[in-house]
Amino acid sequence: MSTVRLLSPSQNLVDTVMQVLQNGSATPDGLASSVVVFPGKRPAHVLRKRMAQNAGTAIIPPAVHSIDLFIDHLCREHLHLRGSAVDEYDAVAILFELHTRMRREEKIGGEHFTTLETFYPVGVKIFSELEELTIAGIAAERLTEMVRSVTLASAHA
Repeated sequence: MSTVRLLSPSQNLVDTVMQVLQNGSATPDGLASSVVVFPGKRPAHVLRKRMAQNAGTAIIPPAVHSIDLFIDHLCREHLHLRGSAVDEYDAVAILFELHTRMRREEKIGGEHFTTLETFYPVGVKIFSELEELTIAGIAAERLTEMVRSVTLASAHA
C-alpha cells in the first residue's frame, strides 16, 4: 500500500517518515519491502542513522532515494532507458580538471588540493551541492551571479 503525505514545514520530515514506517512494518519483509522518496539526499542519511540507533542493532533499511535518483532508478529498471548521466567519479574528475586550470588565488585551498585524491572529498561536496541546486531549479545564470559574489576569504572561513 502506498502512503503519500503532505507535511507542514513545521513537521519533522524524518520523524514523520519513521512513524509511518514503524506503523507499516508488520509485513514479513519488514522495512526492507518499503521505499522512501525524499526531496533531497540528506534526509536519507539521517533516516538510516536514526533507524539503526532506534533499533539498537543492524537492520535492513527500506530503499531510500532522493527524487532524482528515484527517477533514474525508474528509468533504468522499469523503462529500460539508459541515459548518459554523469556519475560522481566523472563529475569530480571534471571539477578537478577545472580546479587545476584556475589561478592559484582562485583555487579552493590554494595549493592544498593538488591531486585528485586530495581534491576528491571537496569535489564530492561541490558536485552534491550543484545537484541540489539543479533539483531546486536554480538557473545557471543565477548560480553564476551568486558564486561571483562570494569572496575566497568568506569561502574559507
